[in-house]
Amino acid sequence: MWRVGEGNKIRFWKDKWVGGTSLCSRFPGLYAISNCKDSTVGELGGWTHNEWVWNLTWRRTRLEWEKNTRT
Repeated sequence: MWRVGEGNKIRFWKDKWVGGTSLCSRFPGLYAISNCKDSTVGELGGWTHNEWVWNLTWRRTRLEWEKNTRT
């Protein structure tokens, strides 16, 4: 089990920090278009006004069905 903390040691896509599967295995289509395949949780998100905000970037504009995919 992971304790995310600041997220600087957990790789967003490759580590099993949400459930028992890595996000790259769970969402291979999104992983394929990600610009941040080796980034940590802390590099891809942060607290803004007491709310966690993700800052993921993509190689192309996501298709409508990809936008509705929840991680």
